[in-house]
Amino acid sequence: MFLDLLQELAGDYKETSTHERYCCPLCGENKYKFYVESEEPHRWICFKCGLSGNPISLVREYYGISFLESKEVLMSYDYDIDNLDVSKFNREYHDQALTDSERILLAINDL
Repeated sequence: MFLDLLQELAGDYKETSTHERYCCPLCGENKYKFYVESEEPHRWICFKCGLSGNPISLVREYYGISFLESKEVLMSYDYDIDNLDVSKFNREYHDQALTDSERILLAINDL
């Protein structure tokens, strides 16, 4: 799952009832200010660098790869965005982390 990948990228975490808190793998903060929803779709936000998004945007940003490459990485962790309940996404929460081409691909796939 995505949280397995995140543990590999960010290490230890602290758990709350609705979120897991990590040290941000993007900005390197070390006070567990990177919050990830415990339930799918695992939206995330870092309260230090201000970045937020979804699993695709995190993988894309961390590895510097394309949307489709990010999707493949996540699929290797059994996180299949094609079968995701997208009604749980709040577009305002993660859209700032997406490129125009990612928004187009999401729209094409009805995500």
